[in-house]
Amino acid sequence: MALDFPNSPSNGEIYEGFVYDSTSQSWRVRPDSPTILVDYLVVGGGGSGGGGNGWRGGGGGAGGYRCSVTGELTGGGGSAEPKLATRIGDSLDVEVGAGGVWGNTSAQHGGRSRFGNIIAQGGGSGSRYDGSNYTVGGCNAGSGDNHGKGYYFLAEGFDGGISNQGAGGGGGAGAVGANGTTGYVAGAGGAGLSSSITGSAVTRAVGGGGAGYSQSAPAANSGSGGVGSQGTGQSGGSGVVIIRYTGSSPLTVGGSLTYTSSTVGSDTVYTFTAGTGTVTF
Repeated sequence: MALDFPNSPSNGEIYEGFVYDSTSQSWRVRPDSPTILVDYLVVGGGGSGGGGNGWRGGGGGAGGYRCSVTGELTGGGGSAEPKLATRIGDSLDVEVGAGGVWGNTSAQHGGRSRFGNIIAQGGGSGSRYDGSNYTVGGCNAGSGDNHGKGYYFLAEGFDGGISNQGAGGGGGAGAVGANGTTGYVAGAGGAGLSSSITGSAVTRAVGGGGAGYSQSAPAANSGSGGVGSQGTGQSGGSGVVIIRYTGSSPLTVGGSLTYTSSTVGSDTVYTFTAGTGTVTF
């Protein structure tokens, strides 16, 4: 049975084990391409801080933090994860999670981020005291609740703190959120982690402080949790996907992805800051 090759193919296009060569204007059998080892930093969107009805809201949890850079840490206290192996012509899904926002009467979790099969869950929302239950800091990469510590995903981040009059802080990629204390003193958000995947050290995925804690609003693409409030909880920071590989071959980027690219020594770095789509090596 004859193969139905695509019309008007582009150079390097892959089809059924063949690759198109625009110079010779012909399809050739695709040789086994070498493996490309890709470093990644995948951070989910941070959760919104809790609040509402005059009660003190817990801090939002940071987004899940997945890192493969040698010598650095992945979320939850783990060492760097294995690099992702791919080949020329392979396509991988990319998704950048949004930060959680306050939705009328409740906080929202952050959205997940993804690079291929590497998924970083969104940070948990900070919960609120309802007159009988604890005010809990949003846990990292999971949902908080009103009865104690929230749930979290191992190897992505840490749990949020609980209240003791003061609201608990949200969990961070590098440490648990602090418990609130008597006298209505809020707990700090858990520490984030630093990565130099772009060539410069940047700290991301910090947990949001409990209501009343002095902390700036999370930056876009930080994956940090929002601070809790007595009213409207602060939004979490959006996530980010950063990849780095040896060589200067550009990627083909499809979908609605927003990104920048740069060169660090002999490596190419892509930073995806919003949207969903695919990348082809």
